[in-house]
Amino acid sequence: MDNHNNVYLVALAGLLHDVGKFAQRAGWQQGRHTEVGGEFVRQYVPPAWRERLYPVMGHHDKPLRGYNTKVIALADRLSAGERADEAQAQPKQLLSIFCRLSFVVGDSSPPTPSYYWPLKPLALREGVLF
Repeated sequence: MDNHNNVYLVALAGLLHDVGKFAQRAGWQQGRHTEVGGEFVRQYVPPAWRERLYPVMGHHDKPLRGYNTKVIALADRLSAGERADEAQAQPKQLLSIFCRLSFVVGDSSPPTPSYYWPLKPLALREGVLF
């Protein structure tokens, strides 16, 4: 496989590496999020790509297996450093990225309220997707 295609597969693995958490929160399946993510890959990813998406399942393995898995594991650790305190209960909804924006008025910056996307069954309708 050439390097160009490998970049796309690593990007796809990065996008899917926590799909198991998403599936758990939606009530699709229980278990470790890496195992649930692996089941998602087996059921929904085209066969030609499945064998190359080991990082979705293996990004928490000890020891890590393969360069691509190490890339995904490192990206996962770096993004985890930005998370809120894990001791607090975390909502199931996604926090809007616009809550991370702030602006300064005079010498202070007013607090930014938190807005979460509502939990709804996924459907291909404008009111659900947007």
